[in-house]
Amino acid sequence: MKFRKIILSCLVISLFLATFVILPENKAQAAGASFFLSPSSNQVTVGATVSAKIMVSTDTAINAGEGSVSFSSDILDYQSVSTSGSIFSFWTSGPTGSATGVSFGGGLSNPGYSGSGGTILTITWKAKSEGTATISVSGSKILANDGSGTNIYSSSSGGEITVGPVGSSTSTGTVKASSQVTTVNSSSHPDQNAWYSQKKVELGWSAKSAQGYSFGLNQSATATPDSALTTSTSKSYDITSDGVWYFHIRAKFSSGFGPVTHFKIQVDTAPPDPFNININQEGGITNPSPSLTFEAKDVTSGIDHYEAIIDGGAAVRIVSGDKLPKQKPGDHKVVIRAFDKAGNGRDSEGSYHIQGISAPDIISYDKIVGLLQGITFTGSCQPEDTIVIYLGNDEVARFKASDYQISEKDLGLNGFKVFAASSDKIYWRYTLNKQLMPGTYFFKISRIDKNGAESEPSEIIKVSVVASTIRLAGHTYPTIWLILLLLAVIAGLCVVIVVLIKKIKKLRATGGKLFGIPIGRTKKIIDETEEKIKIDIDKTIPEYEISAGTVRDVKKRLKHEVEEAIEQSKEELSNDK
Repeated sequence: MKFRKIILSCLVISLFLATFVILPENKAQAAGASFFLSPSSNQVTVGATVSAKIMVSTDTAINAGEGSVSFSSDILDYQSVSTSGSIFSFWTSGPTGSATGVSFGGGLSNPGYSGSGGTILTITWKAKSEGTATISVSGSKILANDGSGTNIYSSSSGGEITVGPVGSSTSTGTVKASSQVTTVNSSSHPDQNAWYSQKKVELGWSAKSAQGYSFGLNQSATATPDSALTTSTSKSYDITSDGVWYFHIRAKFSSGFGPVTHFKIQVDTAPPDPFNININQEGGITNPSPSLTFEAKDVTSGIDHYEAIIDGGAAVRIVSGDKLPKQKPGDHKVVIRAFDKAGNGRDSEGSYHIQGISAPDIISYDKIVGLLQGITFTGSCQPEDTIVIYLGNDEVARFKASDYQISEKDLGLNGFKVFAASSDKIYWRYTLNKQLMPGTYFFKISRIDKNGAESEPSEIIKVSVVASTIRLAGHTYPTIWLILLLLAVIAGLCVVIVVLIKKIKKLRATGGKLFGIPIGRTKKIIDETEEKIKIDIDKTIPEYEISAGTVRDVKKRLKHEVEEAIEQSKEELSNDK
């Protein structure tokens, strides 16, 4: 019995020690934190603007929290959400608002926050119909600043806003008629939900039958201006610091003050914070479409959107994680410009290199073509490749190589030896039909493989376009070349004839022979030669290859040259008789 008492005493002492030693080590788990609405109740009239704060109460230091707010959208018209005065210094989610609710998630740095009234955000509505609007606040996380992120969220409490008809009693006084509501407008900051980078604010207002106005500007969403009156209907302010400001005004009538109108002004003059760009070329530097990741911060108005500028080109909208359009081989520079909701921008630059794949093999091409004549290129590449032809730096043709595939037998290179394409390559032939004026043109050809990587361009291909050409033995030559060649031949014949005449003169006196032919028959041979040369001229210049006018001119000139040479020969022979 005595032993049992000893055991029982030990158990009691152990429980006592556990209560005072073990429990303090888990104090954060026992503690609780809650969200609540402030004020929890309010009364306004139809058309009035009303705001309420979402706050946190905690005995334990916290460094983050998430939650949401829902409200009766049939009675309250959501206007905006503000983070002015918030204990949170950064936001992981939102805050974002809609017609039926607001969601938020944010945090703050060490040592965190503890207290019974920490502001998270402020929501502003406009009362649009009579009734009682229920505002519910719910939370999912309130994390302790204990190094472990212990979730100590325990509860949330909402509230109500009662909207009465114009003329009913409210917390701001008695409203006699809807005409006593002061209407506010701004030429510089017209949209209460928008952010502006301009600090100078221009305001104007009016209320029918008003005796004067009382107004003020501060960063409180629900302030009531004092009783000092002015008859002025406009005012300019120079905002002293970025953030959310509120202009408050009420009109004085013979029956008293009308309701307070709150006009929100959002100012952000600072650009987003500096940020970095991460460039990812998945698969290696031959990848022509790198993806970019980036994230800019703007503590005042938040980031609105991003734009990308590649190699100084036009700006395009982009989202972090997007792939860039396919780029050509070479060095590139990209600028990501982050814009906040007030239109302020911040640039961040990045650079990357795209290594091109090998250029296509160009086997042959037309070096000379005539007007309106197509330029034919022949080459080899991978079966899945796309061929791109550039004239200078301008793309003039793009086609699938397999659509213009030819066999090795069809190459038609007139005896030139070409290594046969391997099993993973094909031959292709493409004719570019492009109207080009006479002159010299420089082409480049590249290929794009099945993965979208583009090759380095081929060596420069020089093509001459001439006004008139002729094709001989499968090749194209300028007509002028043929004319010069024929003139050279005629000149050579004339020289031969002159030499023969001189030779004949010497042999006539002796009655000798020329090349075994009696001198008496020489004249006949010359006559026959004349006729043969003329016939050869007709055959040498095919009329269907060049214009009829050119044919006539060349024939006429050549025949005239032959006739003169022959006549000269005949005269020489006659004089020697």
